[in-house]
Amino acid sequence: MAAMTALKVDVPVICCGGATVGGAGKTTVVEALARWIPGAHVVMRGYLGFLPGPTQVTAATPYALVGDEACIHATTTATWIGRHRGLAAQAAVAAGAQAIILDDGLQNRTIHKDVNLLILNGTTGLGNGRVLPFGPLREAFDPLLQRCAAAIIVGEDRTNLRALIADRIPVVEARLQQVLAKPAAAYPPVFAFTGIAFPGKFYATLRASGLHVVGTRDFPNHYPYSRQDWTALLRQADRLGARLITTPKDAVRLPYAAVRGRLEVADTSLLWQDPEPLRAVLRAVGVPLGLPLLN
Repeated sequence: MAAMTALKVDVPVICCGGATVGGAGKTTVVEALARWIPGAHVVMRGYLGFLPGPTQVTAATPYALVGDEACIHATTTATWIGRHRGLAAQAAVAAGAQAIILDDGLQNRTIHKDVNLLILNGTTGLGNGRVLPFGPLREAFDPLLQRCAAAIIVGEDRTNLRALIADRIPVVEARLQQVLAKPAAAYPPVFAFTGIAFPGKFYATLRASGLHVVGTRDFPNHYPYSRQDWTALLRQADRLGARLITTPKDAVRLPYAAVRGRLEVADTSLLWQDPEPLRAVLRAVGVPLGLPLLN
């Protein structure tokens, strides 16, 4: 079989990808970079969506067509999905993109990347260090690291990732912080639910923000909520005298009129420790930079 040629577009392409399957924090990193880089468009596969693309996603696009993560990005940034990431990036450039942020894609060969950024979860690290199906790694770690210009450790580095890689590529650390619509003291007790890779991260950030979490319920990652699920959640919260709270990614999978006014949505942002090494890596390949990375 002939090797696939990676399509090169006329603007810088920054790829944010993980070493492991799910839960590294790519979505939050991509959101932060999109706010930072003027004229950036997000390009992604559209995981679990039905459309092959290239397609531009809007806030009104049903998540079942393009995936929940694309719908989240589209609320703040011009976003494109496509099974062929190169063609999706080409469409974004034709629409005026000044830079492409590729959400996932370290293993994708349809598009040329100017910078690969490795996103790592400080709590789970590399797991047992083995490749699927015997561990969480998407591929062998050393060859992957050689293709990356910098690493971003999201969350407290409890697995000594910095010590493992800091002598090989620049490392930037960032902590997750909850973004609430009002002061924590103004919230009643909350019942939290989510269908993300590591639900405990969400619950921990809620508690760290000062919310009184009286109950939680986990669902599978990218879970398609039904009306019956929503009704059961409401009953659980009512029994505890609590209000339901979840993530933006979960909220887009609850497309029912009954949800309005009955649900709190708590987003997360990144508190960067020292982003200058990341700025240097991006400047080196001509990525247009706007305001400093804000905490």
